[in-house]
Amino acid sequence: MTYIILAAGKGVKLQPLTLNHPKSLYKIDNETTILQRIVRKIRYFDIEAEIIVVVGYMYNQIQKELQDDNVKFVHNPFYSVTSSMGSLWFAKDYLQRENITVINGDIVLSDNLF
Repeated sequence: MTYIILAAGKGVKLQPLTLNHPKSLYKIDNETTILQRIVRKIRYFDIEAEIIVVVGYMYNQIQKELQDDNVKFVHNPFYSVTSSMGSLWFAKDYLQRENITVINGDIVLSDNLF
């Protein structure tokens, strides 16, 4: 299955908390960010998953955070003026796949949702 994680936004509603890093990189415990948890849970339940992360705002931080997690990145250069649907458009090549799941990169899902 292909998973597209939307993590390009600026998190304007959470400013000033998001001025130094994207909201998907907030830690939910001492070691794990929201985005890491999503990727690791996907891998736990679907070891062969293809994971695409759409990045924009502070994308270098996200790429560094997930550099060892075998994910692909798609960049939305217009993240500051687009919504989640705009970010999804940049991943349009992956939308042609058979089985796709789209996940917002700033939500904490319970295990049973995976």
